[in-house]
Amino acid sequence: MATQNNKEDMICNKRLQELANHAFYKGYSTYSDFLNLNEQSLFYGLLSELPSVEYSFWGGIDAAERKMLCFSCEEIRKENFPLSTVQIAPSHDKFAEKLSHRDYLGAILNLGIERRKIGDILIQEKIAYIFVEETLTDYLCNSLTKVRHTNVCCNKVTNSFSYTQQFQEINGTVSSVRLDSLIALAFRESRSSMVSLISGGKVFVNGRQITSNSYILKNEDIISVREKGKFLYKEEHGITKKGKVKVILKKYV
Repeated sequence: MATQNNKEDMICNKRLQELANHAFYKGYSTYSDFLNLNEQSLFYGLLSELPSVEYSFWGGIDAAERKMLCFSCEEIRKENFPLSTVQIAPSHDKFAEKLSHRDYLGAILNLGIERRKIGDILIQEKIAYIFVEETLTDYLCNSLTKVRHTNVCCNKVTNSFSYTQQFQEINGTVSSVRLDSLIALAFRESRSSMVSLISGGKVFVNGRQITSNSYILKNEDIISVREKGKFLYKEEHGITKKGKVKVILKKYV
């Protein structure tokens, strides 16, 4: 009997195939909902079975984790993706609570909006920015009036949106630039404790699920670990006298 996860994966694969076929045979661009890391990884596994069309991911910013996927027979432009950026700010800054990602997401889902219609949620002090499917923008802006106990106002960002990701730089040494070594360094845990995360399908490199401990990382790879966080492998910058590799990581904060 197929598990729930397998059923969801099959549904996702079928939908992606349909989108690619429509773009190829009917000649117009098609767009998915926001795909999580597992769904993005499913796409890469399906790629060899899809018709020959251009494809591109976009989630509102380059560093987005949840992204829409476009299939097209023409040049793909980021500005054509059907997503909007919505700013959520407290109505009265003085009385605003410190709100978390979970608080914002819960308030949005309570409006009846499905998770797949929402992209990343970025928080800058007391203001959040949400990427949302364009057709739901007005509904979200008109309906979301409170997050926890804080009254809020929502507005679509009409100007070009930019976001500066904050990083914690980590300098360290590893025996090699294997996946298990670098995530152990990033999260300050033993390499052996990372094995179950990798084999359990919780580690993604540039959106692709990686289940091999010995996978070798390349400069600028982005590694996401469920329940832990995300970091960028910046570069190798030398060898110690004992033969260890000096590396620089940039952990998302």
